[in-house]
Amino acid sequence: MRKINAIVFAVGIIALLLPFMEVSCGNNTLMVVTGKQLITGFSVNLPSKNTGQPQNSRVSQQKFRGNKYAWGLLALLVLSLLIAIFVKFPIASYLLVLLSALGAGLLLLLRSRILQRAAARGAGLIAVRFREGFWLLLGVFSLGFLINLFFRGRKD
Repeated sequence: MRKINAIVFAVGIIALLLPFMEVSCGNNTLMVVTGKQLITGFSVNLPSKNTGQPQNSRVSQQKFRGNKYAWGLLALLVLSLLIAIFVKFPIASYLLVLLSALGAGLLLLLRSRILQRAAARGAGLIAVRFREGFWLLLGVFSLGFLINLFFRGRKD
């Protein structure tokens, strides 16, 4: 169980490097954001009003700070990985069930906040589509929850 849990939560950390969400307006993709960018923050060149092409001036750049929920997801993944490696079972199973449930809840809360912000600022024109990194991360937390819930008594 220890190896399986370690692999599952390591995959979760890798999922943060994948495309996490795509922001678009109509059929035009405005940006693709990875989980790492959500954690550390990023900047975007805003399109020109006349041409729709990104401007090169400093004024057209918008900066987004790192998201506290994304930081929480990274912390939960790292903590889960450390518990899977170093803590003895069955205590580790109980902790990993709890951390996986918290991670899934935090991920869904992050999704909800992103969709709310896009609806409020985009006036219904901005669409957010969640991509591979998001869905893989949700799968990691779900799998971590189920594995540790149903196989609590097994050591390896």
